Amino acid sequence: MTSGRIAQIVLAAWLIPSAGAWAQLRIVSWNTASSSGSLNPGTDVVLAAMGAESVNGIARPVDVFVLQEQSAGHGSEAALVSVLNGIYGAGTYAHGTGNPWSGDGLYVGIVYNTNTVQLLEELFFKAGGNSRDSGRYRLRPVGYGPAADIYIYNTHYKAGTGSTDRRRRAEEARVVRWHASYGADALGAEANVIYAGDYNMRSSSEDALMSSYDTSRDNPYSYILTAQAPWGSSGNGRGADPVGRPGYWHDNSAYKDIHTQNPSYNFVGGGMDDRFDMQLLCTDLLDGEGVSYIGPAVGDIPAATHSYRPFGNNGTHPLNGKISQGTGASPAVLAALE
Repeated sequence: MTSGRIAQIVLAAWLIPSAGAWAQLRIVSWNTASSSGSLNPGTDVVLAAMGAESVNGIARPVDVFVLQEQSAGHGSEAALVSVLNGIYGAGTYAHGTGNPWSGDGLYVGIVYNTNTVQLLEELFFKAGGNSRDSGRYRLRPVGYGPAADIYIYNTHYKAGTGSTDRRRRAEEARVVRWHASYGADALGAEANVIYAGDYNMRSSSEDALMSSYDTSRDNPYSYILTAQAPWGSSGNGRGADPVGRPGYWHDNSAYKDIHTQNPSYNFVGGGMDDRFDMQLLCTDLLDGEGVSYIGPAVGDIPAATHSYRPFGNNGTHPLNGKISQGTGASPAVLAALE
């Protein structure tokens, strides 16, 4: 079983030089732990608070939810759509219709705002021997052309700390980056790519000892941030950590403000102590041109603070404590997250 419960939010912006204008997208990765098909109590409170939150002067409803631990047949995604449409109006949100495979009853999924993005493509794939599919979604902001397309990889990596667990995580990431048909490398040099999901890693230096591929680190974080694979990739889709925070995240107070696992004592691995859930971005999304991340010193986009953040976490909770012991949102919202 898994892991992270707090959404992480990235704001992407695209520039229109001729008009001098720019618009935004808010993208959330969230392991909702709703494989039963029903949502956890308080989900409506969290969703409303996400849409009302202002960062860098921007407050907007979420445009894309990249989801893990969904139910078979899109039941939990449909439930999320129902709550969102109750907040924002009938027909505002929809969910994907593709059918990922899972051997353990935990599915990836997507929910999106139909007024702001089009879902053009859903593909599902996995590394050999792994128990569930990753997803690759191609989305286009409404009113824009193919150059603004965004590819989002949604992966729920294998949990656990054993050698087999680490190897399976590395294999999953290798497929995401370098699979001949589905990998980001095959998308070409100009593709806009986000690598989102539940990484289930305790450290950016985790090693699966796959020496035939890499002699230093074999893990999702390192593979996504690697420019060229040892077996001769062109390096398309190279990723970056938008907040630049590699390290040993587990039980480490230095990373408390980016921990996402786990807002409650009363679930798997309870207490805030790990950075399991994250979004890594291809380097093209950090150049301030075209589609670009909103953050400090990224192009000419006015941003005093990072738009990447664990929702509700400002680092004020105690290490291994509950999210409600912090001040990253109102007490009602933190209680709902918990």
